[in-house]
Amino acid sequence: MDEEHLTPELRDAIIDRFEAWDLVDFLMLKTEQIVDAFEDVIVDNLEDIMDYVNIRVKDEDYE
Repeated sequence: MDEEHLTPELRDAIIDRFEAWDLVDFLMLKTEQIVDAFEDVIVDNLEDIMDYVNIRVKDEDYE
């Protein structure tokens, strides 16, 4: 559901259903799904940018 389809009342009703930390967990899950779905594209773009500016990040998790 796009944000433009959310009326203020519906948005408030959704937010009211979540405790603060539940809402954080819910939003993080969505963020993780987005990152997972686009991970290859994100990494490729980061590598292109690093090549362009001639820098490298030393991160064992990255390699």
